[in-house]
Amino acid sequence: MKKLVILFLLLCGLESLLAQSSAFVLVDVSGNLLNSDYKITQPMRIEAVALAKAIITNTYNNSFDKNWTQAVNTDPRIVSIMAGKGRPLIDAGGYLMIMPFGAKDTYKKLQITPIINYPADFDKSWQFISSFSYDQQETFAELAKAKAANAALEASIKNYFLIVIVGLGDDTKSASYTGQEKKYIADYKSAASINSLAVFSFKDPNVDFKVEFSEINVAKMKPGAPGSQPIITPGSVTQKILEIITPTGKRNAPTEFTEKDNVNVQWRCLGCGENTSYKIAISKIEGGERVSPITVLKQFSHNVPALKAGVYGIKVTADNLGSQTVYVKVGSAGSWGWLLWLLAMAAIGGLGYYVWKNFIRDKDDDEDEQGRRSIFDPSRRQQPQPNTPHGYQGGGGSQSSSPDYD
Repeated sequence: MKKLVILFLLLCGLESLLAQSSAFVLVDVSGNLLNSDYKITQPMRIEAVALAKAIITNTYNNSFDKNWTQAVNTDPRIVSIMAGKGRPLIDAGGYLMIMPFGAKDTYKKLQITPIINYPADFDKSWQFISSFSYDQQETFAELAKAKAANAALEASIKNYFLIVIVGLGDDTKSASYTGQEKKYIADYKSAASINSLAVFSFKDPNVDFKVEFSEINVAKMKPGAPGSQPIITPGSVTQKILEIITPTGKRNAPTEFTEKDNVNVQWRCLGCGENTSYKIAISKIEGGERVSPITVLKQFSHNVPALKAGVYGIKVTADNLGSQTVYVKVGSAGSWGWLLWLLAMAAIGGLGYYVWKNFIRDKDDDEDEQGRRSIFDPSRRQQPQPNTPHGYQGGGGSQSSSPDYD
């Protein structure tokens, strides 16, 4: 049983890793303190950016060891990358978001890129960092992290790697947070799953300069306050792209439903604008029924009522942006009953066999073995009591000489 649990956990960990193909990079663009003798120099900033890229793209080399040290509790995945045995933190199908932060509104200059061709799209988008100027007088890192999490929600990205290049950290004295900003930060810290992977620190103890790596899951977070302005705008997306998130079925491997199920279709279209309209066309492939086209405005999902048995193609079209198609197979509601019954019986039988094998049979075998050994174990034989008539005196002893009584 222990081996099965370990295997299950390993598979879950692998699935989690494979699902996280997006990287959000936050770069502190605030300047140095005027009254400080210790400055973060431009070469140091360039090296920090190069370090972040090396970890993300699995191209790390030991030249970074000269000026940077990592925390003791570095995640094994980062350790593998540093040893040249890992895998990139981003891949085709993911997103790269680069967000500068400093003053409160600096995060709005973010850029998000869908990675269609890796590494070409990544390398092109990464050049955005070279345009940054490090001269802002405030640093609001926690607000930037919360805004990045809400950007992920807007893009329907549940998991991502967060890389933060930060110097001084939060400066909450120079300006106060609004109620909505406090809510963003509180929701992020309480609802998001934040797992620290590694912290690289510049080796000069007089300079507080770090590159932090974490993995974030925002599945339990709620979007920002109703009526709040979107974080991702058409101008922050380098390439508009329409993607269907669910279902994910292909022509030769459609997603399966029953006639009792509603088919929830979800999609994303970053940079398409809030007034973009979407059309959903459902076509019969095998059997099934005819469904009228559906038009959806200002939404990224639609619940298709239960369909009759058959195979269908579901096509979502956005204004002037082409279309995406997925496939579903709908089975009759009763056709699943026998399969579910067989699965339930198999599960019960397997559980019963496991209990018998590991608890009942082993216990019986142990008791039998103990019984067999007790026959030949002198220490377990009954010993005679003193002055007991006809007491047995051992293996070769004789009968007691005490007189018999009528």
